[in-house]
Amino acid sequence: MAAQRELVADLCDGSADAQTLASVFARVHDAWHRQSLPAPPEPLIALFGLAVGDLLTRRVPGLGWVLVSDDHVGELALTHARAQVAVFPLSAVAERWRSGRADWLPAYLEQVVAAVRSEVDTTL
Repeated sequence: MAAQRELVADLCDGSADAQTLASVFARVHDAWHRQSLPAPPEPLIALFGLAVGDLLTRRVPGLGWVLVSDDHVGELALTHARAQVAVFPLSAVAERWRSGRADWLPAYLEQVVAAVRSEVDTTL
């Protein structure tokens, strides 16, 4: 994950804040869709999913990365130390990547931050 974080930092010129990441996502997403034979998007989805999750962990103290397993499938997610909440940033990026939405990131971040904080507040 360190290599992916370094790549995101390079793409965002060292500033992986929400607006910068949203702009980079839109550019990469658009460039990928313009290719006549694009490579599979999974590495890009993972890259942006990690970056989105890292933004969320910086904005919500207590939120951290875990591997959630369901039978034979594992998926990276964010959970909170004090609340029954799970967030799946890679799935969120995958959904938006495939739907063609490139303008979703700031609103998604605000929505998730509010929802997690609300859940944490109800468990105090």
